[in-house]
Amino acid sequence: MVFSKKVPTIMRQAIHQILPMATVDNYSKYFGQLTIIGKSKTQVFNFIQDKIWKKLKGWKEKHLSFAGRGALIKAVAQAIPTYLMSNFLIPKGLCNQMESMIDRLWWGSNVDKRKIHWVGWKKTCKQKQSGGMGFRDPRAFNEALLAKQGWRFLTEPDSLMARSLKAKYFPHHNFFQAKKGTRSSYSWQSIHQASWILKKGCFWIMGNGNHINIWEDRWINPQVGNTIWTTKPSNTPLQYMLKNSTKEDMQIIATLTYGLWLARNNKVFQKKDTPTSEAVERTMKNLSEYHHHIVAEHISSSKPPNSIVGNNISWSPPPSNYLKLNVDAHLTNDGRWGFGMLVRRDDGRCVGAATRVCKGNPDADMAEATGLFETIKLIEKNCYSNTIIELDAEKIVLAMNNHQFLRTNWGKMVQRCDRVYATLSHTSVSWTSRKGNEAAHALAR
Repeated sequence: MVFSKKVPTIMRQAIHQILPMATVDNYSKYFGQLTIIGKSKTQVFNFIQDKIWKKLKGWKEKHLSFAGRGALIKAVAQAIPTYLMSNFLIPKGLCNQMESMIDRLWWGSNVDKRKIHWVGWKKTCKQKQSGGMGFRDPRAFNEALLAKQGWRFLTEPDSLMARSLKAKYFPHHNFFQAKKGTRSSYSWQSIHQASWILKKGCFWIMGNGNHINIWEDRWINPQVGNTIWTTKPSNTPLQYMLKNSTKEDMQIIATLTYGLWLARNNKVFQKKDTPTSEAVERTMKNLSEYHHHIVAEHISSSKPPNSIVGNNISWSPPPSNYLKLNVDAHLTNDGRWGFGMLVRRDDGRCVGAATRVCKGNPDADMAEATGLFETIKLIEKNCYSNTIIELDAEKIVLAMNNHQFLRTNWGKMVQRCDRVYATLSHTSVSWTSRKGNEAAHALAR
C-alpha cells in the first residue's frame, strides 16, 4: 500500500490493520503499470520509445525482407505499448516519434543512410485490401483502446472498475454526461478524452424517452448530407459514386430513380400514395424481369431450342422434370471478376439466368466456389427441387462430393456451400467439360 503525505499516521495504522498488506513509500510501477504520473507526460512515457528501440536495434544490421520487417513491426514494435495504451493516453509527440521509428525500419533507413519513403505513413496504415500494409497508427490505436475501456462502463456497469470510477467522477450521471474534472487521475482523463469515439458511434434506441436528454443525447438520425438528385458540378459525392460504379450499379441507380419519379408523379397527378419500399421493390422486380428477358432472348436467337439437344453434343439435357444449372466464373485484368449462371429444362429451354460482376482479385478456385455458392443460394431462394448443378472446376466438384474442405479461402467457401447444399432436396453437383459449359462461360464474360 502507498499513502500520500497528508494521510495521518493513526489512519494509516487503522487501514493497515484492516488490510494486512506491506506499506511502501513509493511504487513506480505495479504489474507493469505506472502508479504515479507527473506533469511531464512525455518524460514519463519516454521509456516506451527506448524499449521499442532496444528491441529493434538488434535487427538493424540484419537483412530482412519487406515481409520480415512487416512481421517484426506488428509483432514487436506495435505490440510493446499495447498494455499502457489501454490505460493511458500517450502524448502526440511520442506517438509521432514511434511512427517515425517504425517508418524508418520499414523502408530500411538507418543512422548512416536514409532511404526514400515511397509511400506516406498514412497509406501504410490502411488495410491490405485497400492498398496499405495494415500497420497501426499509434494515436488512433491508443484512442481505440481507451474507448474500449469506456465501452465497459456501458456494457459492464457492475464491474469493479466501472463502479469505482463512477462513484468518484460521475455518481449522478451516465458516462456520456461525465466531466473530465480538474484534479482527476490521468487514467480517467485518458478514458474521458477518448469518449468522443463512443459518442460519435452510439445513439439511443427510443423507448419511453424518460432517460433521454433531448438537447444533448443522440436520438435522431443525422441529416442526409449527400444528395443524388442534382448533377451540378459541385456535387462531388455524386461524381465519385458514378465514377466508381459498375455497369450493373448504374442500371440500378437509373432504374430506382425512374421508379421513385414515377411514384412521385402518381401521387401528385393521380393521388395514388405508394410506399417507398413498395415502389423500390416493384422497380427492382421490373429490372430483374428485364434482365431475364434479354438473356433468354439472346440464348434463343443464338442457339434455337431444337438445335441445343440435337447438335450440341457437349451439353446434355437433364432428366425429365429436372432443371440443370450451369455456372462458371471469369477473371479479368482490370481488378474485376464475375460469374454467370444458366437454368435450363430437359427440352433445352432457358428458364432463368443470372450474372454478377465484382471488384477484387480472387484466384480462379475462389471465384468458382463463390459462383457455386450463389447458385445454391438461388436454388434455396426459389425453392427449386430436382436440380443438377454443373461446373467445369473439377477441384471444387471433388471437394463438394467428398466433403473435403481444405484450409484455404476457397475451401471455406466450399464448406459454406455444403451447409446450404445439405438442406436442399434432390440436388446434385457434377463436373462438365469447358465446351459443355460454354453458355455459362459466355455469361460470366
